[in-house]
Amino acid sequence: MNNDSSSSQSDALIELSPIPSVIYRSGSTVCQEALWNGRWVGWAWSTTGKVQEIQQLVNTPDAARHILPVPSAQHLALQAFELEIDGQSLHNRWQWVGATQRAGERPGTVESVVELRHAVRPVTVKVVTRLDGTPFLVRYLEITNTADRPAALNRVTSWSGVLWNTVDCPGSHNSPMKVNPSAVKPKYRVGYLANDYWGEEGDFRWQPLERDTFRIERSIMGRAFGTPYFIVENAVTGERFSIALAWSGNYAVDLAISDGSCLSAGVAPLAPAPWRVMAPGETIISPEVHLGPWHGTLDTLIMLPLAVPGIVLAFGYITMSQPGRLFESLNPTDNPTFLLIIAYAVRRLPYVVRAAVAGLQQISASLEEAAENLGCPPVQTIARITLPLISANLMAGGLLVFSFAMLEVSDSLMLAQKHAYFPITKALYELFQVLGNGPYLAAALGVWSMLFLGITLLLTNRLLGQRLGAVFRL
Repeated sequence: MNNDSSSSQSDALIELSPIPSVIYRSGSTVCQEALWNGRWVGWAWSTTGKVQEIQQLVNTPDAARHILPVPSAQHLALQAFELEIDGQSLHNRWQWVGATQRAGERPGTVESVVELRHAVRPVTVKVVTRLDGTPFLVRYLEITNTADRPAALNRVTSWSGVLWNTVDCPGSHNSPMKVNPSAVKPKYRVGYLANDYWGEEGDFRWQPLERDTFRIERSIMGRAFGTPYFIVENAVTGERFSIALAWSGNYAVDLAISDGSCLSAGVAPLAPAPWRVMAPGETIISPEVHLGPWHGTLDTLIMLPLAVPGIVLAFGYITMSQPGRLFESLNPTDNPTFLLIIAYAVRRLPYVVRAAVAGLQQISASLEEAAENLGCPPVQTIARITLPLISANLMAGGLLVFSFAMLEVSDSLMLAQKHAYFPITKALYELFQVLGNGPYLAAALGVWSMLFLGITLLLTNRLLGQRLGAVFRL
């Protein structure tokens, strides 16, 4: 279900079969939630834009494993929100009412609204998820007391649930590789602000999650504002979740690990019970939770050359290739060809990576899963299925890199020091300083370079079509 006023990268797809479910897509983030056995649960997360087929999961005998991953997961927060009214936890027995999509209060955003009704308690909940095209999603609840008497709201968690399920990792319950538990390093760690006192606001700490549960609780007691922000890192996949609660008072963060493989999280405001007494027919809105997955060091390093000026990199190449240094064999004084190739490749690597990512986001995960089910090895799956499907993206990325490298200025001016090895941009610079016909020759060469670049971009656009913009999205 799309909204024309929103970004093409933000939408929510609602499905009623085989079970009611919603697929939230914002940027490269995909979050899937479903009404499963009376619980509104988080089904899957993806940072690559891939969507899991719920039909396939429900029809398999081990479908419960995707929601309740291991037998010892009773302490995990499986539901996507938590609600306690009059001392009763309303974690199950929810019924589907409907789902809609509306324009968000902030420009350029859309809000997906899932309405649920409890089968026992006279209460309805609207699960509102705001999408703005970034990898981060915003969640809050609209809770309505439909009874004819007041109801005490004891606890509310706008967003909770399983973040990762690495059941196939060595040392986990379902892993075929059984190792000594003492030899398995913690798969997860949490980073949080440890102090709220004046002068210690920047005390950010990382804590390995080695036991079943870990709780961060802050009681401000009027001395300061709370900072309910934390990062959870998966050492197996390299992914991280940033989670923040729009709340400046007391709060608590609960993290739970089951068998070392599955991690759930939830953040909620704290207050003496009851947190709020709702009058008959009253609707209250819970604090917002901002949540989003992102990749760590590798993706940052790949995109780093776009943030560093080319002349800085060129000076670095010259410095590291001076006589007596480790890479003196690459000294550009005599022959800069090899060092120019390295410089061009490093500077334009992000374009190839983003082009490949844009192609991978268009591939359904079911194709690779079908190959694995038929016994195809991972390397063969990549060679015969994945690479052919993204070949147009790789060709387009290669064309972009070639054209931009040909017109690279900073590296060419600094590294090419002999006429015999001048690239086009260095030749333009030298011709422009030649008396007589030099400026005219430089202008003619510049026009030819612009025509070549234009033809390359047309070919790239022909290969990628509307996906060309994804190459330049960071």
